Amino acid sequence: MTALLIIALLFQAGSKPEILMDIDRVDLGSGRRAFLSFDGFSTTDLIEVHPSGQIDEPSVGIRSVAVRNKIVQHREKSYSVRARKDPMQSMVSFAPADVSQDAVIVVDVPQGMDVSIAVRTQTLRTRDFQVPVTFSNGRIEERPGTGPFDTLYQRISDEDLVVPRVHPAHPDPRVILTGNLELTEEERETLIRLTKGEPARVRYDATVTETGQVLDLYPLQDLPRGTPQEIADKVLAAAKGYSYAPRGVDGRAQAFTTTITLDVD
Repeated sequence: MTALLIIALLFQAGSKPEILMDIDRVDLGSGRRAFLSFDGFSTTDLIEVHPSGQIDEPSVGIRSVAVRNKIVQHREKSYSVRARKDPMQSMVSFAPADVSQDAVIVVDVPQGMDVSIAVRTQTLRTRDFQVPVTFSNGRIEERPGTGPFDTLYQRISDEDLVVPRVHPAHPDPRVILTGNLELTEEERETLIRLTKGEPARVRYDATVTETGQVLDLYPLQDLPRGTPQEIADKVLAAAKGYSYAPRGVDGRAQAFTTTITLDVD
């Protein structure tokens, strides 16, 4: 399962806040039957299984956003997922990433599949999946039309939720200072082993303040699986050590986003 695309969903009225999300994709193998279970979610969570794509492309796409303390969390998944492929019936199991937050999840499943959906104590099965299935207010039902994101946007419009501003990308930022990455020989050998001799490269989407300091980082290309936490912490600290010349727009300094790439060798 990998994040394939970053999308910005725009609210269709008023101020049009952006909500940034990753799209995950889970392979269903060659089967034409799928069982999707959502365990541990509450009645305040919003879930939809939506028909999308062709049955000869058996995979599901997942979009989600987390809401914590009435603030929409950009790019933060509201779920964890496990999948088991089987020629007879593939199983995809979802669980909340954090039970203290609200989850908004849309799962795209190929049209025409034999799909069973279980949420809490309720199960719904459709042999020819064509109509969206939603779970909200404690009920699971087939319901075309209004989906979870429509409900989310309405809550934003009603000022029940807050969406942090997404700062514009800087087309050509000037780096003043790069972060200092110092790895021990043992740590370098560990990375070489994990990458099988290939160069290790990490990329972050960085939010930079009006004064040029890195405020927030989101991994676009991460270290290989199994990297010790000590190495990951050093790489993250090096990325946070970057500083940039302030960006002036109409005579005022403005925060921006940019990409930081580190070659770890």
